[in-house]
Amino acid sequence: MVCVSVNVALLVSATQTDQVELQRQVRDALNRFVPGVEWVFSILQREANPTVGYEQINVKASARIPSAQNFNLNDRTRQASREGLTISGAEADYSLPASLVNRVVHELRGEIIGGLLREISDFDQQTGRKWRIGDIEFGIGGRSDEYTAKGARRATGYEDLLDPYGEGLSGAERISLVAEVCLRTFADSIK
Repeated sequence: MVCVSVNVALLVSATQTDQVELQRQVRDALNRFVPGVEWVFSILQREANPTVGYEQINVKASARIPSAQNFNLNDRTRQASREGLTISGAEADYSLPASLVNRVVHELRGEIIGGLLREISDFDQQTGRKWRIGDIEFGIGGRSDEYTAKGARRATGYEDLLDPYGEGLSGAERISLVAEVCLRTFADSIK
C-alpha cells in the first residue's frame, strides 16, 4: 500500500452552502482518479476567487492505495479533473501507517522481553544466583535512521523487491528495536 496525497481545487458559486454536495463532487472526482479507496480530507479551505460570484474550495486529500495503482499519477489527476474542479500535486509516501509500526514495535518489545526472561533462567543456572531485570531502555544505538515515538528505528528496506510473491516495486521499511538491559541479582537489592 502507498499513501497518496493530492490537492483538489473546486470553483463554486459564492452562494453554494451545501457541504454534503461539495464533498460528493470532490469524492466523485477522487474516485475517477483512484477508484475504490477511502479518501480523507486533511485541509478544507474556502476563499474568494477573482471571478465575480465564485469562491474556490481547496482540499488536501489522502488515501492508502494498492501499490498496483501507483502509476502515472500526474496524468491520471488531469484525466480525473473536469471544468471547475482540478486535481493536482499527487505525491506518494511509501511509509508504513503509524498503527502498523506501533503494533510491530509492541511485538518486538514482547520478543525482547521473552528472550530476556529465557536468558535470565540460563544465568540463574550458570551463576547459581537469582537474577532479575533491573532496567530496560529501548531505542539505544548510534545509527541515523528515523526513530518512532516508541524508540524503534525505521529505515528503507529492499526485501520486497526480492520477494517473488510480493506486490513488486512497492517500497519497504525495516523496523528494528534495540534494547539495553541491566540485570541485577536479588542480593544487589538487599544493599
